[in-house]
Amino acid sequence: MAITLPKLVPLGGGVSQLSGTYSHTVGAAEETFALGSHRVLDVRVSSQDSGSNLEQSKFSESVSGGTNTVTVHRLGAVTSGRIVVLVNAG
Repeated sequence: MAITLPKLVPLGGGVSQLSGTYSHTVGAAEETFALGSHRVLDVRVSSQDSGSNLEQSKFSESVSGGTNTVTVHRLGAVTSGRIVVLVNAG
């Protein structure tokens, strides 16, 4: 699995959005990434693969030493997808 989250865009009210690309192959490990002090509100993954409309929001969050870490749980193979992570300030 590969996730790139290049943009943090403030949406107002203390909420920001990270958006980027997502891909996952069958049998690959789940993807974990750090968000600093931001807390996760929601994670959405949508497949851009032909004939697919997979959307998932299965994730878990852990906090250790002031750093929030998110794990996106896979639901299937995605060759080309998009990911949106909504966060608020920690």
